[in-house]
Amino acid sequence: MNPSAKKRYPSSYYRLNQRRKTSIRKTTLENGLRVITETTKAVQSFALGICINAGSREDEEKYNGTAHFLEHILFRLSKHGSTKCLNSKFEAIGAYVNAFTAKEYTYYYTRALSQNLKKAFNLLADILFPMEFRTKDIEYERKVILEEIKLYNDDPDELIFDYADCFILGNHPLAKPITGELNSVSEINRRVLERFYKKFYQPQNIIISAVGNVDHDIIVELAVKRFGNLTKKGNVRSRIEPSVHKSVNKNIFMGVQQGYILIGRNVCEFNSEDKYPLIILNEILCDGMSSRLQSKIRDRYGLAYSLESDLYFFSDIGTLYISSVSDMNSIPRIEEIIFNEMEKLQKSGIHSSEFKRAKEQLKSRVMIDNEDITYKMKSQIKNELYLNKYENPNDTIANIDYIKIEDIHRVISKYLDTKDWSIIKIMPER
Repeated sequence: MNPSAKKRYPSSYYRLNQRRKTSIRKTTLENGLRVITETTKAVQSFALGICINAGSREDEEKYNGTAHFLEHILFRLSKHGSTKCLNSKFEAIGAYVNAFTAKEYTYYYTRALSQNLKKAFNLLADILFPMEFRTKDIEYERKVILEEIKLYNDDPDELIFDYADCFILGNHPLAKPITGELNSVSEINRRVLERFYKKFYQPQNIIISAVGNVDHDIIVELAVKRFGNLTKKGNVRSRIEPSVHKSVNKNIFMGVQQGYILIGRNVCEFNSEDKYPLIILNEILCDGMSSRLQSKIRDRYGLAYSLESDLYFFSDIGTLYISSVSDMNSIPRIEEIIFNEMEKLQKSGIHSSEFKRAKEQLKSRVMIDNEDITYKMKSQIKNELYLNKYENPNDTIANIDYIKIEDIHRVISKYLDTKDWSIIKIMPER
């Protein structure tokens, strides 16, 4: 929730709204582990996630890729003996299981029918309680991860974002690729993995979230049984805030057939009053199919099929990237159109009609996305991580509605100065 919304709606509004519209409950165990659930009887299944509040940002500089490596290896080190055996256990109850590592957190999650809640919970918990960190398993999984990195390195669509992070965020842990690099992953050993596990897989750093046909008290009971004996072992992190870097213009030459361009810059953090105005501005500029850039680059001039914008919000910074793939001869024109539209927005602002349309699109997306219980489960965790509270869909819509055109003009003035944007291009080798 942004500060502006707090001014308009007192905390009692949110408490009352949650009691009426949702069935969200939160329990914090004595050791600091948090359990958050939202119960709905309209489904016969559930989404269950266990989140560790640590991601690639917590990697040691020499061992970039440790958080991601650990996520991989834990599937191999459960008491069930192998990844194949563990997956078979999930599939035997009709459950789906997966995990992923992000910049600031790691998710382990499952989907299953409500009748199999206890079994699914215990299987998911088994992943977080590894047996011995065996060297042979680490070496086997290292091969898999190195192949994953090579795959990314061969994909300019993915690689250009890694370059953008490095140029825009500089030599900061957030700029490092989540998977790690070939050299750094080759150096990660059992000692490094154990050190990361012991430091960050602590109870006060764990959030358990469940959405669907679930009983909060049962989830808490299971959490106490499996995680209640864990003890806190001191402070888990001291994050260094990223510094703002000057804009750059970089050309990278690879064996590609088309041209790739990304225009990006740093923006605000997750819990900022600029967040919702930026989301609306992004919808107007590029994210919506009727947005200014989509209308011109794709529809009017046919310069590119691939055109997208991506907003990423972290705990103390954010990034906004506009990217496109096209014939190399079209790249200069695409760049020109993007910057021209930014300049037009600075001079003339936005129209009331596109402001209203962007709001309606976003509000529809919020409600539709929240019909997916896996999406809701992940949203619960992100809100707990960044806001230390749950922002339900009605809160989000209230925050969108509260934004005025003046707020959009404020962020245009703050973020759309063209000299502050970096330009990264991947082009065919000469």
